[in-house]
Amino acid sequence: MLSFRYFAFLLQCMFVSCIAGSLQAMSLSEAVQQAWQVTSLFHEQLEAEQRLLGITKIERWQRLLPNEPQWVYGTTDDRTDVVYGVNETVGFPGKALAFLRQDRIKQEIQRTEWQSKRYEIAEAVVQAYLDSAVALAMVEQQKHNIQDAETLALSLRARYEAGQAAQAELIGSDLQIRQQRADLATAEDKAKSSLSKFQKLLGISSDTSLLELPDDLDPTVVDSLGRQTADENHARNAAALAESSRELAWWSQAPDVSLSAQRNYYDYLPGSPSGKLIAYNFSIGITAPLFFPFYEWTAARRQREQARLDEQMARLQLLNAESDREQAKREYERSRTRLKEIREKDMPLAEALVESTFSAYRSGKLGFAELILARRTLNDLRAQDIQLRSTIIMAHLKCLGMEGQKS
Repeated sequence: MLSFRYFAFLLQCMFVSCIAGSLQAMSLSEAVQQAWQVTSLFHEQLEAEQRLLGITKIERWQRLLPNEPQWVYGTTDDRTDVVYGVNETVGFPGKALAFLRQDRIKQEIQRTEWQSKRYEIAEAVVQAYLDSAVALAMVEQQKHNIQDAETLALSLRARYEAGQAAQAELIGSDLQIRQQRADLATAEDKAKSSLSKFQKLLGISSDTSLLELPDDLDPTVVDSLGRQTADENHARNAAALAESSRELAWWSQAPDVSLSAQRNYYDYLPGSPSGKLIAYNFSIGITAPLFFPFYEWTAARRQREQARLDEQMARLQLLNAESDREQAKREYERSRTRLKEIREKDMPLAEALVESTFSAYRSGKLGFAELILARRTLNDLRAQDIQLRSTIIMAHLKCLGMEGQKS
C-alpha cells in the first residue's frame, strides 16, 4: 500500500512538473515582437503602411507624366466631314519639377509613418502587458500579505488566550484580514480583465498568466523603435508638409497648357478649306490668368496663410512632444534612482524594522499597533517596487534613445 502511494506521488510530481514546463512566462520583448510579426491585428497595419510607401514612391514620378488624353470623334449629319483628334493637358513648364520636392517630402513622411505605427503598436502592447503584469504581481503580493497577517493572527490569539493581548487587538487583526481578502478579490478581478484584454489584443488563446515584470525595456526593442516618438514624427511631418505647401502656393495657381491634334477627312471635297481630302490641325492653348488679382492671387494668398497656420500648429505640437519627452526622461531617471534606493536601503531597513518590532512585541515592549505599522511600511515598499518598474518602462518608451542602466 505504501509503495502504491509513493508511486502515485511520483506521478503527481511528474504531472505538475510537465504542466509547469509547458507554461512558460512571456517576456515583454516577446509580446512586442509577436505584435509586430505575428498578430494579424497589428501586422496587417504595418504591411499596409509598407504598401502605402511603395505607392508614394510611384506617385512621386507620376507627376512628370501627362494626364490621360481625351479622344475626340466628330462628324456632320451627312458625314461629309469626319474628325479624329486627341487633346492633352500638361502642367505649366516647371510646375511639375517644383512639386517634386513636396513629393519627396511626402515619401519621407510615409516612411516615418511606418516607424510611427511600430511605435504606436509597441506602446499599446506594452501598456496592456504592464497592466496585466502589475495586476498579477499585486495579486501575489496581496496573497503574501494575507499569509503573514494570518500567521500573526494565530500568534496574537495564543497571546490573547494566555492573557497577554487585549481583545481589541484580536478584533483589529480579524478586521484587517477581512479587508485584505476583499482587496485580494478586487485585485484578482482586475488581473482577469487585464489578462483578457491582453490576450484579445495579441490574439492569444493559451494561458498567459505567467508574465514577467522586468525592470526596464529590452535594448533590442528600443533600438528597433528608432529615436523619435510617434508624436514627434507626426509633428515634424506636418510642419515639413505645411512649409512646402506655403512655398508652392504660387505654383499651385500656375496655368496649364493644352495640346490638341486633329485629323479631318472630307468626303465632300468642296467643303475642305484647303481643297484636300485629308487635313491635319494642331493647336496649343494656355489658361491666361486674366482675373489674376481676383481669383488666382486670392487663392494663392489663402493657401499660403493656411499653410503658415498649419506650420505654426505643427511647431506647437512638436514643442509639446519634445516637452513630454524631456519630462519622461526626468521621470525615467527619477524612478530608476528611487527603485535603486528602495532595493538597496529602504527594503532592508523595513525588513529589519519588522523583525525588531516583532521581537519587541513578543517581549511586551511594543504593542500590536506598532507591529502592524511596521509591516504596513514593508508592504507599501513592495507595492511601490512593482509600480516603479511599470513607471520606468513607460517612461523609457516615451523618451527613446535613453540607454538603460542596470539598477
